[in-house]
Amino acid sequence: YTIPAGTLAADGDSIWFEAWGTSNDDESDTYTFKIYFGATLIHSVAATNWGSAWLAWGRIVRTGATSQKAFSQMLTNSGYGAGSFGGGLYIAAPAETLSGSVVLAITAEAVSNDDVVCTSFVVGKTPA
Repeated sequence: YTIPAGTLAADGDSIWFEAWGTSNDDESDTYTFKIYFGATLIHSVAATNWGSAWLAWGRIVRTGATSQKAFSQMLTNSGYGAGSFGGGLYIAAPAETLSGSVVLAITAEAVSNDDVVCTSFVVGKTPA
């Protein structure tokens, strides 16, 4: 999703996101899930035993013209495969220039095509 230039115009403005989907319930496959805000990786987890459904959400808050604070979290309907998700909560400090557009992207690396599918990706803005 491309966030238009100037969307986060004032300190305290924020964007939130929710994404959810399905995954192959093969306990032996390892999947890698990542969330990027511009060039900044704000969430990364590699795990087995995802179960058949996943949910991710987060918020990015403007703290300056080129500084932000971000959090993201991920849940699945499985036990996270030997604890490899480590709770799934991530905190980051992106440094994207907000006068230009910024891409918010979610990626998943899997064994086969359609092992991980994003069913919905919703983004919204909360003014300061």
